Amino acid sequence: MGSTVSTGKLVAAFKTNSGKTMYVLFEETYESNCYPRTPRWGCLMMGETANIMSGIFHSAGSCEGGMLKGAGGRDISPEGYIQGWLKELANPVMLNDQTFELAVGDSLYSTVPKSEFDMTKERLTVNGFEAEAIQLENGEKLTVSLYEHGELLASIYDGNVGAWRIIEGYNAPIYGLRNPELGYAPAKAKTFEIETHECMRLFKHREDVAVKDQNGDWRNRGWAYSIIGNYVRELWQAELREPGSYRARIKNLRNAIETAPIMPTDAVVVIDTTVKLESWTQEGVTRLVNENPHTIVGHEIHVAVPQDPDQAYRVCCLHEDCTKFVCIPLAAEEPAPAAPTLQLDLLAS
Repeated sequence: MGSTVSTGKLVAAFKTNSGKTMYVLFEETYESNCYPRTPRWGCLMMGETANIMSGIFHSAGSCEGGMLKGAGGRDISPEGYIQGWLKELANPVMLNDQTFELAVGDSLYSTVPKSEFDMTKERLTVNGFEAEAIQLENGEKLTVSLYEHGELLASIYDGNVGAWRIIEGYNAPIYGLRNPELGYAPAKAKTFEIETHECMRLFKHREDVAVKDQNGDWRNRGWAYSIIGNYVRELWQAELREPGSYRARIKNLRNAIETAPIMPTDAVVVIDTTVKLESWTQEGVTRLVNENPHTIVGHEIHVAVPQDPDQAYRVCCLHEDCTKFVCIPLAAEEPAPAAPTLQLDLLAS
């Protein structure tokens, strides 16, 4: 499987006629499984600080599992990737005004892709551009410019639709003049609270990690890289509130996972049969229950945690919405029905 290799970052900035500062992200990348491996600049997105931070942290989440790498294909951490963008964001290059023609189309290079237009229209409407959204929907073309229509453009090219559709990568202002007055460089927060993460490895021979949720339930959240990646993607809001806190927060979670204890062998898998599942996930539940001792308590099925590797694999494949792990004695249980048909009826209900 290939990965995206990031070889360069650039933040451009401009002020709209209404006085808002807008940022445009450019990144130089290549795909490791494509030849020749020639890095090319691409325009990712544009928007105000909050939207740009959201985009940066969303991409950073892919570093933990190796899907996004640094120059030369080296592994990079989300922290290092974020730091690189924040350095650029603090000292952006100035972006000159440009004019574009917007129109909805089916082409790969359409400035407004038809496949994404429903979401685009919704964002435009929420941001006060309903009239323009209707014009585009009716097949009209809109002539817009960065400085005059920056807010409208940011509503479209916020990352859901790539800004490369209007700004070609070869137009990246890599030699542009820097203007720190347009940059985002807040003072670092002196103090901030770091949340507690309670983690537990499900099996010694597997990478699956359960995390205690707000209700106190242990839920399988997947492998460490996935848990950390998802956490990083949602971390931008905390970083806006408390600048500079992202490193300590990520380190805190990573340490909680690395030092997580193994789930006790006498733990119990609790399956909630009221949760509706897709057919393939429901089949996994049915197979696990049929092949392991269990009891039924109301709408729950309690299965003693199996230690057999194959059965442990099936436990880890159970959907997190219907499955929790209990490491303390459960309430009195009712014996499971002897007939498999009754047990399957319960799973299907």
